[in-house]
Amino acid sequence: MFGYLERSKCKYRFSFGITEFNFNNNPIYKYRGEMSLDFATSSLYMSDSLGQLQFYSNGCEIMNTQDKIMKNGNKINPGKRYDNNCNSIGDYGGFFAFLSLPKPATPNHYLVFHNPEYRIKIDTDYEYILDGLNYSEIDMTRQNGLGEVIKKGVNIFKDTLVYGNIYASKHANNQDWWIVKKKVYSNTWYKILVTKDTIYKYSSQKLGEIDDWEGGGSGQYCFSKDGTKFATYNMTERIQVFDFDRNAGEFSNAKYLDLNDSIYSGGCAFSPSGRFLYVTNLIKLFQFDLWATDIQASKTIIGEWDGYRINNFFPTNLNNLFHGPDCKLYISTQGSSRYLHVINRPDEKGAACDFVQRAIKTTWYYWQTPHFPHYRTGTPYENYCDTITSTGTPILYFAPNVKVYPNPVQEMMKIEVLGLQSWRKGTFRLFDSMGRLVQEHQLTADSGELAINTLSLPKGIYAWSVYLEGFGVQSGKVVKE
Repeated sequence: MFGYLERSKCKYRFSFGITEFNFNNNPIYKYRGEMSLDFATSSLYMSDSLGQLQFYSNGCEIMNTQDKIMKNGNKINPGKRYDNNCNSIGDYGGFFAFLSLPKPATPNHYLVFHNPEYRIKIDTDYEYILDGLNYSEIDMTRQNGLGEVIKKGVNIFKDTLVYGNIYASKHANNQDWWIVKKKVYSNTWYKILVTKDTIYKYSSQKLGEIDDWEGGGSGQYCFSKDGTKFATYNMTERIQVFDFDRNAGEFSNAKYLDLNDSIYSGGCAFSPSGRFLYVTNLIKLFQFDLWATDIQASKTIIGEWDGYRINNFFPTNLNNLFHGPDCKLYISTQGSSRYLHVINRPDEKGAACDFVQRAIKTTWYYWQTPHFPHYRTGTPYENYCDTITSTGTPILYFAPNVKVYPNPVQEMMKIEVLGLQSWRKGTFRLFDSMGRLVQEHQLTADSGELAINTLSLPKGIYAWSVYLEGFGVQSGKVVKE
């Protein structure tokens, strides 16, 4: 997380720096150090598989771990916007406008995706339009491990694209990557396939609502942890939820949700299991149950910004959402802030999700946080939760294999949980088509196979979830005949 520190109460004199989050430590965040680089809306941060910082950027330059410009990492987005923003405001600008990925099957190589631009006249003013998608490649074995940009500004394709909001999910082969990017003033989605040998515009499709200029660069997109769902929310559109085929790279089954509330910029994120979608509109935090028969009717207001402002000026409202490796959701504020809000148990329904305002206070004021793809998608660690014990010892919890059978079921349902020994306790919950809890049973390591009577349940489709120490780790559906 990048930000600044106000040095004087009498005069505004700022120093810029990084707050580093390490989920192997307690507390999970620490002050890393000062730098001369400014960050506002643009930020990019890359670590290796062990969590060690490799490089970072504000969209103007790529910096190494010595907080110096990486060799050939200067001026990665040349043009009028660079000249205007990087030399005055301090960063390139754009929410979630930059993305970095490890290059498939190429150790110590990373790809940074960014956008060329040109100016377009709208009414009486000029605005910037993204003119396609570029990438740069970094070899971290160069310069004694400090890295070097070996390819810079390589164009993948050209078209007018929505400003910001570039997201990625793993291909079904669990090696390559899909990048999704939307065309401005349209409902056209581009899918870019990233392989070890090439990067190219794979396909496009029309689905969902048509973006306008005002909404296109606001809000947030998100993939579910398993990569099968994709959602969008911005200040002018309804919430959109699509299915995503990780093999074909295709969206389908569009669903539309309304907040029926004042529309502001905000964010969205799926719960770790994918059951719940959380949406913020700066003022309120909403939860939708995607397993409910009527998803719109499942909308619940989880919390509302309490109005607290830093120094009676900077609002600590509810903005973008981010997954932590501890299976919690973190919520940033809009504008300058030293606080993060936390949803401690995002796979719990309603108030049980345990939303806490200003749960974390950082050393630095920040504006925007980097966004990351779900690196564990498709791996044995997809459902792991990194957490910290009261003694500060990190523990890597994993999701056991849960079997629920027979399916369909008539009288007796059996639940078998393999690998429960690493958890202290667990809960099996069964929900009807309206999302109402109809049965709940406790799980222990020595309980073995659990049999429950379903004879009294009406016929229909039921959703089940297994929660281990509050974390929703596996879920599914069963038909009662």
